[in-house]
Amino acid sequence: MSLTLSITESQALAALRQSYLLALFPGISVTRGQGNRVPLPPGPNWILITPIVRARMSEPWDGISVTGGVTTASITQNTRLDVQVDCFGPAAEDNITQIVMTWRDPYARNALAGTGVTPAYQSEPRNLTFVNDQSQYEFRWSIDLSMEVDPVATYLSQSADTLGPVDLISTQTLT
Repeated sequence: MSLTLSITESQALAALRQSYLLALFPGISVTRGQGNRVPLPPGPNWILITPIVRARMSEPWDGISVTGGVTTASITQNTRLDVQVDCFGPAAEDNITQIVMTWRDPYARNALAGTGVTPAYQSEPRNLTFVNDQSQYEFRWSIDLSMEVDPVATYLSQSADTLGPVDLISTQTLT
């Protein structure tokens, strides 16, 4: 039995990147974090997104559908996906401010409509400016964005829509 997910973590992150962050910051590089041997993005300002928490928000529930004689079973799981968004560069604080202002606003809901991702809430922004290997300050502001992603796992199943002849046996005759 093989399961097929309606939305994967990669698809959710792609929606966050493409539909929300790149639309909010055209011309700024938005990259997924924790990649090996990946150079820093070009330009003075850039954004890094890293998934940090995946939490169940409810117990999963099942469903069955029959179409053209084919039975498909499904399992739906309400899930919260938290993503750390780090803004780097001289405009890092301004960029994080724009994220704070728009994440819980209709702007983000409209940008992500139809992607399977729904904005939920956010942490307070953190100043994580650091000194690099050349003794220069690197501006970095970070925020955690929580979103609801409700994957549905589907698989082929067996079912019956009719029963054959059934013989009823009286329980009184069994004693």
